[in-house]
Amino acid sequence: MSDLASKKCVPCEGGDPPLARDKVEELINKVDGWNLTEDGVCFTWGKMDVTLWTHAVGGLSESDFILAAKIDMLET
Repeated sequence: MSDLASKKCVPCEGGDPPLARDKVEELINKVDGWNLTEDGVCFTWGKMDVTLWTHAVGGLSESDFILAAKIDMLET
């Protein structure tokens, strides 16, 4: 289990800025198979693409990366 997967998401009330680009690049390297993109959610037969971001901050928060790590733990 990654260190991100062991953390708990923190509710966001807004007002906080999105993560800085350097922090995003640090965290994206901790979740296997995820990458940065501007695309949305796409469902196809046998495949699912998910886009995560925090609406309240208008970008990415640490909780988005925690959720990605938890999704990675799901059995296929």
